[in-house]
Amino acid sequence: MHAKARVLIWVIVISLSLVLASQSSNHLSYNQNYTLPSYFQSVKAQDLLNKNFPSGSANNSIDIALINATPFDNYIVSQKILQVKGVENATSVANVYIDYATALGKIANQTGDLLNDSAYALYYFPSHFIKYYIESNNSQTSLLKASKGLPEEVKVSNYTVNFTEFYSSFAKLFVTEYKSTGNVTLSYTLAFKGSLKNVNPIGLVALKYLNSSDYTNISSIAASVSKETGISEKDVCFLIFKPINANDPLLYEVITPPSSLISQYVAHNVSVVFVYTSYSPGFSFKNGTYPDGIISNEVQSAIGSVFHGKFYVTGTAPIIQELSSSEGSRQGTTFALVFIALLVVIGIYFRSIVAPLISLSLIALSVLMGFGVISIVGILKGSVNFEIVEPLISVIMGIGADYSVFLMSRFKEELQNGKSSAEAMSISVSTSGRAILISGTAVTAVFSSFVFVPYLRTWGLVITPTIPLTLLIAVTLLPLIYMKLGKRTFWPSHVKAKSSNKVIEKVSRFSLRHSNGILVGVLIVGIAASLFVLSIPMNFNDTSALPDYPAVQGLNVIDDAFGHSFINPILIVIHSNYNFNTSFLMRISNLENNISHMKGVKQVFGPVPSNFNGTYNQEVRELMKENIGTDNKTALITVIMNYPSDSKQAFSLVSNIEKEVSNIGYIGGTTSTYMDLESYLMPYYEGIVIALPLVLFVVLSLFMRSFRIGLGMILTIILTIVSSLSIVYIAYGINTSTGVIFFIPLIVYVLMMGLGSDYSVFILSRIREEEKKGSESIIRGITLSAGAVTALGVILAASFGVLVTDPISIISELGAAIALAALIDTFIIRLSVYPAILSKIIKSKIKSKE
Repeated sequence: MHAKARVLIWVIVISLSLVLASQSSNHLSYNQNYTLPSYFQSVKAQDLLNKNFPSGSANNSIDIALINATPFDNYIVSQKILQVKGVENATSVANVYIDYATALGKIANQTGDLLNDSAYALYYFPSHFIKYYIESNNSQTSLLKASKGLPEEVKVSNYTVNFTEFYSSFAKLFVTEYKSTGNVTLSYTLAFKGSLKNVNPIGLVALKYLNSSDYTNISSIAASVSKETGISEKDVCFLIFKPINANDPLLYEVITPPSSLISQYVAHNVSVVFVYTSYSPGFSFKNGTYPDGIISNEVQSAIGSVFHGKFYVTGTAPIIQELSSSEGSRQGTTFALVFIALLVVIGIYFRSIVAPLISLSLIALSVLMGFGVISIVGILKGSVNFEIVEPLISVIMGIGADYSVFLMSRFKEELQNGKSSAEAMSISVSTSGRAILISGTAVTAVFSSFVFVPYLRTWGLVITPTIPLTLLIAVTLLPLIYMKLGKRTFWPSHVKAKSSNKVIEKVSRFSLRHSNGILVGVLIVGIAASLFVLSIPMNFNDTSALPDYPAVQGLNVIDDAFGHSFINPILIVIHSNYNFNTSFLMRISNLENNISHMKGVKQVFGPVPSNFNGTYNQEVRELMKENIGTDNKTALITVIMNYPSDSKQAFSLVSNIEKEVSNIGYIGGTTSTYMDLESYLMPYYEGIVIALPLVLFVVLSLFMRSFRIGLGMILTIILTIVSSLSIVYIAYGINTSTGVIFFIPLIVYVLMMGLGSDYSVFILSRIREEEKKGSESIIRGITLSAGAVTALGVILAASFGVLVTDPISIISELGAAIALAALIDTFIIRLSVYPAILSKIIKSKIKSKE
């Protein structure tokens, strides 16, 4: 293709990429939630919660941690939060006080009304009937006058106390006895006792506490209600015969809800307010606006205006907001650091200012196109995980720099051999360019494996097409530029005859002489490192790797106060085909009791207390209201652990609980989801771990026309991977208890499989060239390619090494692992192990100069 046509095509592609890249941030997702297939029990549990518990499907994306706040402070804060646009609800310990007071008030008022009306009927009517009868001697007239204005019946809950029959019976019995004896007192006593059988027993409680002289006295009523209901007289006096006033600070001082209800919101000096918004966690508009993030900022301001103590705004929304607001600066910092690092490395390698500027300018265009691909994938798939951006910059900059340096190294070598710029360019493209195309194809194929892994699919969709674009820029645009510049490409250094690298030649010869010892040592190290890496479990808790943002600090404050799993507890969802009854609730109570005695359990909340005996007091009613679903067939038991939700101990606890509930319900919550994720993802992991080496083995074997060489190269790559992961795990304190974030080892494995094969192809292609020139092809091939391959390894290490400074520890660990792998591969594997392996495989072609 004509040079001008190439340039024109690239101008069009780059212009389109610029437009798309400007929209890339709108397509990034910061949601850390994972979606599982419906057959997993954690999904079934969540589906039942969403269906039968209004709060289960509500969008609780913001949590507030108030330090040293009173219940009334919680009320004021909650009311202020409710004024924020987009907030649907806010619940706190104030709701416990209000709900409990309302329930007590209802009971107290019903009981007070009953006592008052009963006393009025039982004492007022007899005295007035006797008065009217003695005056008129007419029982019917006296009955009508005495009962006028008195209650005919009093309804309390499911009870109805009927007084009409009492009035009639008393009148009849009194008249009969009075006519017989003429004694008012005796007739009253006999008539009163005889007529009480017509009153519902619940109405007779008035006789226990009241008398005819003080039944209208409020203090007497309060004392009577307290004795009858068990509610403290102080609470009765505060609640009786008046509506609940949530604005009254006395409400939160006088009323004392049970600790089992308060402990769901308050622990030590920390109280939590749960905020529910109109949007699902992670939702964003098409223009990239994240509404819950805006709401969390407004909630922060609202709280600050009414609460002057220390507080934290945490939860999904604030964390996402802090991540998204810092993403731009993290991208810019990563690009700048990688650019500077590569500028220095390439500049030192070529001893030139021009060469690194040319190559890095073109590579920057590849990064631009990568951001354009993010927009395309976001449009097609809905979103792209934000964690891909910094690694994408490092991958493209590192690979692009590798390809550029490999081409320019060969170009410089041919210039040193006296070739013209055009001839040197042609040779560099036909030799190094061919190796780059083979390598790029292999790397692209390797990265495409991410497409088949859930949760890493967008990684594959973004990186896979960007690598060929980077490769094409390297083999089409870059040669045009360095051909035009010629020797000036390497200014201010001079292109002069290349001297052989004596150090690398000596290392290679040493490796050949001691190949047996080197291979035995490598085997021991490889086995030990592999066993260690395989012993580290997967961890699916992305939040554990977040920077020390205020929202993350808030999570830690809540964890310290309430327990590690308060925000992410174990959720046991009990489901029955029939409505719950007392017998089934007692069965649930026994289950709660069994779970509460399991090792690692801090608290258990359920529809009934763990000591439930069939008595429905107010505490039981409140628990039932919170933990029995709208269908009356679904119950929720919440378990707070002493363990982090992502720990091995938490996994073990969930497994033990599962044995208890497997016949009557499902286990949901974060820990159960992590366990299901592990079961779901492991087949994909195992498939990639097995498939990639097989594919590369075939590719390398065909390229070198030797299955033994292909096998040797694959084994060296695996050695590099397990060695680097072992060192990083130890350096970052990753062990069998904490585990490693699930995609770190997989990404390192895939990337190093691809890039490790890169270096293999580069070296092996040079060895093949040297085979045609005579003996010592291994020594000459490694020595001649060592400078470039060493530079490539250092370039890759530099491009990923800068990620160590990233505040997100996942990205930091990933960068450290790949940088270390690149250095191990470059300075140990390629220079020492490679010659030893090749000497065993193609021994017949080696003739030592000893």
